[in-house]
Amino acid sequence: MKEQVNHPEHYGGEQNPYEVVKVAEAWGIDRDAYLFNVLKYIGRSGKKDDNPPLQDLKKALWYLNRRIETIENVNEDENKHDLYRRLYQENGGDGDSGY
Repeated sequence: MKEQVNHPEHYGGEQNPYEVVKVAEAWGIDRDAYLFNVLKYIGRSGKKDDNPPLQDLKKALWYLNRRIETIENVNEDENKHDLYRRLYQENGGDGDSGY
């Protein structure tokens, strides 16, 4: 039986430096559920048994659209700089080292 929990092949596998979770951590999106899922579904598209590639790409698009909506629906008084700083902080950044 194929490994389905620890470093499954459809996410890149343990020996692959581009395994989805490793890329997410390197890019700093491992704490953003929407963007992590975008990366996850794009990364596994066409690789997971019995899962049509188009289905994974549609899931990725759904999560990307949700992320875009959260940014677009920000309070009108918050400028873009403050928005990016807040999103960076919400995703584990300190807010002072830039983005």
